Amino acid sequence: MDNFVMIAFCISAGMIFQHAKFMPHDAHRGINIWILYLALPAVSFKYIPHITWSNQMVFPAISPIIVWAGSWIFMEFYCRYKSMGNVPAVL
Repeated sequence: MDNFVMIAFCISAGMIFQHAKFMPHDAHRGINIWILYLALPAVSFKYIPHITWSNQMVFPAISPIIVWAGSWIFMEFYCRYKSMGNVPAVL
């Protein structure tokens, strides 16, 4: 329940700041950068030591690799079918 109170407080504070014009128009960019590059890594570093690793975590860990390989194979076949030539490597 505390999370919902915090969300309601943040939304209403944002609406007050927007109405009173306390913040610049593009302030969301700085806030997003702070969240993505500082807050989220800090939270992950806080909880990673407490994770109990098991075999159930293997699939979520390798699923991005499976998706990448599947899309690469699909694009290879699609480009050959459409006669687009070689697809340049993005790496």
